[in-house]
Amino acid sequence: VCLIFKLNGSVFPRALMSAVPGTLVSIGLPFMFHYAYGDIPLSETPSTLVSLFAALTSVLGFLIVFRTHSAYGRYWEGITLVRTARGEWFNAYSSLLSFCT
Repeated sequence: VCLIFKLNGSVFPRALMSAVPGTLVSIGLPFMFHYAYGDIPLSETPSTLVSLFAALTSVLGFLIVFRTHSAYGRYWEGITLVRTARGEWFNAYSSLLSFCT
């Protein structure tokens, strides 16, 4: 457990700075509305909630696919550059051996 919350080089403190305020607002707003207005019946029907959930998952799915595709492209660009550099070093070394001997 101590390794997870280590501050040096960890992403958890920065992620918590983004996540905790949103969590507190999403927990606190229903309590504030319940305290201010009492029990108000929901105006949303189950089909509306299903539509909202479908829209949210579609947007999140698109974002995940886009990020994965761009990461995959960066990976292959890096591999191509490494292989090009390896080929250049091989040519330089073979030229050095052929001209020096």
